[in-house]
Amino acid sequence: MSEKIKLRMTDDSGHFWMDDKLYKLKDWIYPSKEEAMRGVHQARFVEVDPAEYDQRIEKLAQRIKTYPQVDLLDVVRDALYDMSLNQISRLEKRLDKEEAVAKEQKTEPRVSTRRGERGTCVELRIGDRWGAQLRI
Repeated sequence: MSEKIKLRMTDDSGHFWMDDKLYKLKDWIYPSKEEAMRGVHQARFVEVDPAEYDQRIEKLAQRIKTYPQVDLLDVVRDALYDMSLNQISRLEKRLDKEEAVAKEQKTEPRVSTRRGERGTCVELRIGDRWGAQLRI
């Protein structure tokens, strides 16, 4: 028997935990025109094994990055285009400051990315502190 559950999600292609099990979006069930006009969205979620799912995503990401025509800087550029001019200015200043500190200390600038759990976000970290949200 199929059980229907109404959920409020924070993103359209997300996942959720229920009873210590991970569920991932499998596909969309296209509503009638009337429901679509009211903003009603229906989706089918299936249980996935977290370790197997993570391994599948990692393998696919590694595969995609090997293609010579793939420029992963496109993702960063797109995130930067989504930022306000004030955010871009703050980011430039933080990077300038971190580069100056690194030059003075004769070390590498501490700039890195940190990803959230299973597609939740990617942060740009500058000087071991939050610098910007690259992907929400």
